[in-house]
Amino acid sequence: MSQPSHNLQVAPKDSLAGVALKYGISMADLRRANQLWTSDPIHLRKVLYIPLDKSQKAKHLVLSQLESASAS
Repeated sequence: MSQPSHNLQVAPKDSLAGVALKYGISMADLRRANQLWTSDPIHLRKVLYIPLDKSQKAKHLVLSQLESASAS
């Protein structure tokens, strides 16, 4: 993947809509970034790619995680 992205481990309770809402990205962009068809469940993948260029919210969450990891 050439664009900057965040890798998200898919949990059993995750849903495409929930991940899209959490990261502030459209479901269509999330599907496109992960090469999922409309009917594909996200559990076909162990990891989802969250394209950072599509969402300011995703950038903020990733930066917060990086800052907290470096502080510990």
